[in-house]
Amino acid sequence: MTLYLKPGTIFKSLLKIIFFLLICQLIVVSLKLIEVGGFFKSIIYFFDFDRERNLPTFFSSLSLLASSILLFIISIFHKNKKLDYIRWLGLSIIFVFLSIDEITVIHEQLWPLQMIFNTSGLLYYAWFVPYVIVLIILIFVYARFFFRLPKKVKYLFVLSGVFFLSGAVGIESISGFHDQLNGRENAIYYTLCTFEELFEMFGTAIFIYALLIYISDMPKQLNIKFT
Repeated sequence: MTLYLKPGTIFKSLLKIIFFLLICQLIVVSLKLIEVGGFFKSIIYFFDFDRERNLPTFFSSLSLLASSILLFIISIFHKNKKLDYIRWLGLSIIFVFLSIDEITVIHEQLWPLQMIFNTSGLLYYAWFVPYVIVLIILIFVYARFFFRLPKKVKYLFVLSGVFFLSGAVGIESISGFHDQLNGRENAIYYTLCTFEELFEMFGTAIFIYALLIYISDMPKQLNIKFT
């Protein structure tokens, strides 16, 4: 059986889902600002970007898992061709962890770091500090690997990283600072949370698109056709 995939079509489908979730989030923010109750609270919980284990979280986790699967496919192909596959496999494992973390909120279990180091300001959410340290290490480990990528894939990887890290690190740190000063129940925090999750979703979608383009240039032995 031959599997037909269209990178552009898949990317557009992901963008449509993200746009739908964004519209739902804007409705959720409106409902939170007017402080509705009853049935509307269920709607808020199901679509709110700032809550866990709901539709946006499931989509983000599934997108990260899809990235992991694509990375694994690439690693297997490289291994069969006796090419360097370890770094592709390493990325696949990392994205499995990110997918699990997204749905189970592992990072929030690191909240004691905030008490231990008495973090404040942009470091108020202390959990992402060890994540950033690991990220810096990975940048050095994967530097040579990155520069060997095809030009278009390399560009898309950078674009994906800019969006994802702007949300996961940049806006997250600003959200923490605002949370410390003003709490979470206000329009500014809701806005920051919206952009944070939106950037992460968009970054992951671009990454999936880049991986599909990379796979599309691989020989047909995978029995996957791109049109």
